[in-house]
Amino acid sequence: MYDESGCFNLGHLYINGHGVRQDYQQAGTYFEKACNLSNGSVCIFIGNLYADGQGVKQDYHQAKTYYEKACNLNYGLGCRYLGNLYENGEGVRQNYQTAKEYYGKACDLGHQGGCDIYRELKQKGY
Repeated sequence: MYDESGCFNLGHLYINGHGVRQDYQQAGTYFEKACNLSNGSVCIFIGNLYADGQGVKQDYHQAKTYYEKACNLNYGLGCRYLGNLYENGEGVRQNYQTAKEYYGKACDLGHQGGCDIYRELKQKGY
């Protein structure tokens, strides 16, 4: 049995190389365990590993999977990052309307950055 806080903390040790050799793959393993225990903020970390190609092959489709999980767990930053993928066409077909919807959900969940981008897209007619 795993504890999400313990997995998250171990992931941070490995990603930063504190007390252990820096290892993005090992960090990803622990972040994934924490994400699977429904910690939305940790889903973001592993999504970012895929989006940035840190320790894994860059894969926006995989990043999207983790951002979706975070968003579905009502973690606003996950919704914002999904909006970014759709706005920029990274791993998905570019779609400003879908991006705006995710930014709107991020805003509804209290993420100010999502509110700001939602407003910008709305002013542009999306």
